[in-house]
Amino acid sequence: MRMRDGLQVSPGNPACGPVQAVERRSLAAALDAALALHGAGIALVDAGGARSYADLRRAGHAVAAYLRDKGIAPGDRIAVVGGRSAALVAAQIGCLFAGAVPVPLDPAHPRDRLRMLHEEARPRLTLATDPGADPVAGTVHPLQPFALPAADGEQRISDDPDIPAVVYFTSGSTGRPKGVLTAQDGILNEASWTAQAFALEPGTRTGWTASSAFAVSRWEVWSALLAGAEIHVADDADLADSPSFVRWLERTGVAVTFLATARAGMLRRADFTHRCRLRLLIVGGDVLRAVPEVPETCALVNAFGITEASSVRSVEPLTQGTVPDGAIGFPIANTAFYVVRADGRLAGPGETGEIHVGGTGLAIGYLDRPEATAERFVR
Repeated sequence: MRMRDGLQVSPGNPACGPVQAVERRSLAAALDAALALHGAGIALVDAGGARSYADLRRAGHAVAAYLRDKGIAPGDRIAVVGGRSAALVAAQIGCLFAGAVPVPLDPAHPRDRLRMLHEEARPRLTLATDPGADPVAGTVHPLQPFALPAADGEQRISDDPDIPAVVYFTSGSTGRPKGVLTAQDGILNEASWTAQAFALEPGTRTGWTASSAFAVSRWEVWSALLAGAEIHVADDADLADSPSFVRWLERTGVAVTFLATARAGMLRRADFTHRCRLRLLIVGGDVLRAVPEVPETCALVNAFGITEASSVRSVEPLTQGTVPDGAIGFPIANTAFYVVRADGRLAGPGETGEIHVGGTGLAIGYLDRPEATAERFVR
């Protein structure tokens, strides 16, 4: 991989994205304000129907009250077992409102992996938002956020911006998966940049296609909600092949969506019709070897990121009919890329090295792994 010269990045080493002011506040407070502001608008549409921003806010406060009644304190980790759904989002919002740290786990993943991640997370409480989901050891509490009684009295919101926002696990491709303590400012920074760069605004229809346990799903959900957009959830059947995906796009009117690189490779331009309103497809998650086939009216972006840095850190505009050259594009706002040689010095022009990511949004560290944190995170 190599960094792209020019575009929106400063030349040289490091390459820096644009500077953008990010208010120091908790993610919970930012979400509560957005949910209140866009109350009557549609926030999310899944197999169960449409939920408004007011619905999510009400359910989030109900979940927060439920957690406090169970003795959950700020900083406690809560495993939330569930696939892509409004219920899962409401449960995570409730965790954030209560100051707890959600650990999303996808019940569609292999049981052995789920149990291993659950053990690594050591949650204070385990919730399941999918009916009948019980893939982990120990007590699992079924949760239907929209069926909970409304929270009574003052609706408290966690105002601590330093508590981890969420724990996502690395893939484990280089060993045992590691839990990553994602920082709140990274999510807020990324959401602010995304809204400006990709023109997300109230009513923009966006998609949610990634696994609920993958870090990029946090980008799909929080960036959209903080912008007042309308999220449409893709079922697994909608992602099975190119015709199914296109029919989903046509049914929902989605204009902006992410699609994993492996799935993007299945797309065929011939499957698209004039009924498709997609204007931007963002791909990522693996090495891009071919530019996806989409209509000429649709912009393409390849996103690069790592779990340890709040997921998306750079983007590379793509041109159809070309062959990807390995460039990872330009850093997003408040992000810097350093190319470091094996001797620890910054690489010069033409020299190779390892990419180091810096700036707003670096993770707090690895969960319960101080040695690995000290090795990989340079303060």
